[in-house]
Amino acid sequence: MITVLNRNSLKRYLGLFLAALLASNLFALPAAKAQNSPFCESSQATEDLIQGRSYGDPHISTFDGFNYSFQTVGEFILTHSRDRAFEVQTRQAKVPNRDNLSLNTAVAMRVCDQRVGIYIQDTPNGSSSPVWVDGQPVSVNDAFSLDNGGEIQRQGDSNYTVIWPSGEQVAIRVITVSGARFLNVMPMVGRQHRNQMFGLLGNFNGNDSDDLISRDGTILPARSTYSVASNTLSRALPAAIPVAELETAYFEQLNRQFGDSWRVTQTESLFDYPAGVTTAFFTNRSFPNQVLTLNGVSSADLETAVTECEAAGVSAEMMDGCVFDVAATGNTGFANAALNAVANVVVDRVTDRAINEIERAIPLPGGLRLPF
Repeated sequence: MITVLNRNSLKRYLGLFLAALLASNLFALPAAKAQNSPFCESSQATEDLIQGRSYGDPHISTFDGFNYSFQTVGEFILTHSRDRAFEVQTRQAKVPNRDNLSLNTAVAMRVCDQRVGIYIQDTPNGSSSPVWVDGQPVSVNDAFSLDNGGEIQRQGDSNYTVIWPSGEQVAIRVITVSGARFLNVMPMVGRQHRNQMFGLLGNFNGNDSDDLISRDGTILPARSTYSVASNTLSRALPAAIPVAELETAYFEQLNRQFGDSWRVTQTESLFDYPAGVTTAFFTNRSFPNQVLTLNGVSSADLETAVTECEAAGVSAEMMDGCVFDVAATGNTGFANAALNAVANVVVDRVTDRAINEIERAIPLPGGLRLPF
């Protein structure tokens, strides 16, 4: 009997053949640098991951479940582990024509021994690739293998998930606001890493009352920065709440004392910059010139915002941020932004990566690729 090989089966057989050559040491993959960290130990476990979020304009949801608004401009440490083998930094930029609204335009990560950056705006050196690894642009079709078993996966046109060898993940989702594209960033870490995390997403100790802890250990009392709080679903909406001096002072503490402490320094930055550019270029410590609140928003507009967010399918845990954004800005696009800020499905690694790894291990001249 004659077996006819189509393109897909030929690709599979050639991949298995070359993988066997690798296994028999006819080809040698470069040895990955080992790092003594639980985040860099290979594991297929993807259960019981706890999610933090930086979404919308942006809102922060800590690993312990505390929520606050953080309208600032610059580069910040969203979270890092004690050993910094797991680290996520975000770049927040001003929304065009708004002096009180910022969103994420880039995210940079340390995945054990490697740097991964995803840029939805201001790609380094004008590169057409939004994904960079160790200072170089890379192409990600379905998946791109990192050292020590980590991986970058692409979902759809521009959404990504970065996976650590241990199974921890960061989901990156694209949103569109005022005609420009921005990012929701959702790190997910296992419960075994409690009391080992630092940054804007809190200390992950199971207590949401001490999540606003500055880099020097100062704890800002946890107060909701939303005027709607948790009663939106019950329709017990308050009238417009005046912005008291006490509230303004609290935002000053939040943005300046707490927030500034987690600004990225140049020496610790994971971002890629064009020649002559540093983190200072993306920093504006005077932003916002006015705190975005629900002051002056009518009960009717709040009610409309709740309806918009419910119609979009936004969950109860994301409702406050959604209502705040839609009511305070009048931009209903924030309902969809809140909707995609929950990574309900933890992705699995792509297990058949033989061809990908061969291409990386054996570069072909002139940028050629294996023909399958």
